[in-house]
Amino acid sequence: MLTTIKKVWFLIILTSLPTINIIAQSNKNLYKHKVKEIKQISYDVKEGNPPTIIEDAFSGKENNFINDYIVNEICFDEHKNIIKNIQYRNDNKATSKTTAYLRNKNNNVLQEVLKTNSNDEIEELNIYKYDDNENIIGIKTYNKKNELIKSKFKKYDAKKNNIETIFKNIIRGSTQKFTFTYNKNNLKIKQISYYNKGCLKNKWTYSYDKNGNEIERVLEKSDRSTTKTVSQYDQMNNILVETTNNNKGEIQIVDYMYTYDRNNNWIRKDQNSRGKHKSKIWFRKIEYYK
Repeated sequence: MLTTIKKVWFLIILTSLPTINIIAQSNKNLYKHKVKEIKQISYDVKEGNPPTIIEDAFSGKENNFINDYIVNEICFDEHKNIIKNIQYRNDNKATSKTTAYLRNKNNNVLQEVLKTNSNDEIEELNIYKYDDNENIIGIKTYNKKNELIKSKFKKYDAKKNNIETIFKNIIRGSTQKFTFTYNKNNLKIKQISYYNKGCLKNKWTYSYDKNGNEIERVLEKSDRSTTKTVSQYDQMNNILVETTNNNKGEIQIVDYMYTYDRNNNWIRKDQNSRGKHKSKIWFRKIEYYK
């Protein structure tokens, strides 16, 4: 199978495996405009490291304060398809991992190859299978020795909602099953996970506002512990406050602040965990098609 990939290399689009969905879907306004490229830097703010020095990484300025930040670069074509995505630490692209995609004429991914830039070796190969409605019904993962190590199988309802997913880890000999329930707007309202022998593991329930934003999520574990997360959003449908509490009386509140560009996509995002003196900042540069 690895040999097959090499033979069709000229058809493959290069991109990076980690955080593609995080960048592409973290702002609901993003696809309302033709985005050409996003460059994003995320950084855990530490004492003595002012936020302004993070912005220097965009312009290539050298500083002695930042020694651990993550850069994501993602490019789109004019049809909103990802054509390139790279993730690396600090300013060292040699540490990045890239993924190559082989797509069919309908732009569905058929094969996905994970490579490490340090040695250009193939680490993993994912093979996709679809039904007649172009839903992904199976993914098989092979390691660099061409051994099957993981598999995933999916089922759908008449509205193309994923109602069941089964994960199998061949090496560990474990199986995990998830079932999903949706409301009339095709939003997920319940998720249940099961152990190997079908025993209930965890159950999640979800509630949404009129814009489809998740405003409440409740997790019930098999040990009877519960965790509830309540979220508030701004006018751009980005999360402002996230409050999590459990049945032990523990509460955690996380605040977010945003700076937006003229297309209402955020270009700076500040996260602050109340009472824990822990914060994180994301900077983004977004280039649009004209």
